[in-house]
Amino acid sequence: VEAKTKNEILGGLWGVVTEQRPEWFVEPLWAVMEDKLKSLRDLGIGGLKTALGAKAVPRAAELLGAKRADVRIAAADLLRELGDASAQASLRAALDAESSDKVRGALQTALEACGAAPVAAAEPQESSLDELKAMFEKQAKKLKLPKGDWLDLAALPPLPTSSGAPLSELGLTFLIAKQAKHKTIEPTLDVVPLLAHFDRAATTDFALALFEQWLASPQVAADRWVLVLVGALADKRGISVLKAPIQSWADNSRHKLAEWAAQAIALIPGDEALTILDGLANRYRRKFKNIGRACREALETAAADRGVSLDDLADLIVPDFGFDAGRQRTFSWDGGELIAVMGPDFKLSWINP
Repeated sequence: VEAKTKNEILGGLWGVVTEQRPEWFVEPLWAVMEDKLKSLRDLGIGGLKTALGAKAVPRAAELLGAKRADVRIAAADLLRELGDASAQASLRAALDAESSDKVRGALQTALEACGAAPVAAAEPQESSLDELKAMFEKQAKKLKLPKGDWLDLAALPPLPTSSGAPLSELGLTFLIAKQAKHKTIEPTLDVVPLLAHFDRAATTDFALALFEQWLASPQVAADRWVLVLVGALADKRGISVLKAPIQSWADNSRHKLAEWAAQAIALIPGDEALTILDGLANRYRRKFKNIGRACREALETAAADRGVSLDDLADLIVPDFGFDAGRQRTFSWDGGELIAVMGPDFKLSWINP
């Protein structure tokens, strides 16, 4: 039998096993977790989750120390699927010892699924710029920019740090290379200490220029790291930039890009970003529901971070459109001024001082 046909037969057999009687095949399923075929490892994850549930945590934690990186990733994925808080200690220990970026990404995702604070909300580790520079140099040989000829670092504005000096080319390579390997829309653990040395007001120009380069590219899914960096580096100017293409992506069946852009908006601090997300959640609650769902989930996370309900958050982020507590807004121009007053019926009256 040809290898491809054999693998299809194996996949079909294990598919039946994991759907019908996984509890009869627990030990073989653990063996499948170490198979060279990812498709079989994924079936093993599903079968063990169904058959054992949280009882699989200790043995899965042992596999985090396997020699092969793909087995360590499978173990992390199983713990992610289980989502049991008892796995946090093992995952953190594995993360501290792990050198592979792919495995680190799987471990980080599993940690969050098990209830650990997401990276964006976690306290950044305190590292000086000199310490970070030493880390860049130590990892220089391993750093590789993502594939594609659209990225032109030389054409981007400088990325200022808190010291006033721009981040070096090696530092930029570290920032992009590390984030590009992370698949979820949040800063990866490796770049969080570096982000602590940026001021959004100063780094927005870099973020927006990077986004323009990416917009001119084929906008492949693997380059979604750009959206994360815009969300992590831009001030409120990044909100409109991220929002602008969402409708076009939705209309052209590029729904994942639209979802990721909405999640990136949630990375920008302040009520304005949440107000935009609330509007998008309402706009896409019937058509393109997956986009609306992504916005709603981002709002739920923001509400949980503030310790309020989603309804309370909605009240807090109602836009005021520039009106003060007395329901007035002043419009001024050279040689004139008008005051708009909003009445109890929400109609406007205009006053010329």
